[in-house]
Amino acid sequence: KPRTSSEDDIIKCTTATATTTNAAVVDGKTFSVIDYPIDGKSAVTLWRTVTTISSPALGGELSLLHLLPKTGRNHQIRRHLSYCLSCPIVGDSKYDGGGPLRRAARGEWGMFLCSNSVRFRHVMSEDEDVVANVPLPDKFYELLGLDKEDVLL
Repeated sequence: KPRTSSEDDIIKCTTATATTTNAAVVDGKTFSVIDYPIDGKSAVTLWRTVTTISSPALGGELSLLHLLPKTGRNHQIRRHLSYCLSCPIVGDSKYDGGGPLRRAARGEWGMFLCSNSVRFRHVMSEDEDVVANVPLPDKFYELLGLDKEDVLL
C-alpha cells in the first residue's frame, strides 16, 4: 500500500540535479506525498491540489494538480496518480481506467499533463540556478472553465 505523508515531509526529500514541476487534471484530491516503488525502485511524487471544479457534464469533480516528482521513473506521475490515488490523468490512454470523460478528452484534446517548470544548476556556476517556466496550455483552462488569472501554480 502506498505511504502518504504530511506536508512536512517535503523538507526531508533530497534535491535532484534537475527539478521539474508538472501540472495535470485528474478526478478530485487535496495534498500528499506518494512514496510507492515503480519497477522495484523507489519512486516519490509530491503533489497538491491547485483548484477543483464540479461539473456533472464532465462526470463529477476535476482537479488541477501541481506535481513534483522527486525521482525520475518511467511514467512515474501517470502511474502514481492512476494506481496509488485512483485518479488517472484526463486523456491518458495508457493508465486512464477507461472513463467516458477521459476517452472524450483523449480524442479531442489529448492528455492533460505538462511540465511547467524546470530548475537546474548552471554548468558554469556553482551557486546559480537556471529556471525555465512555461505557462499551462490553453486546453487546461478551457476544460476547467477558468481564467489564467485564477490559477497560481
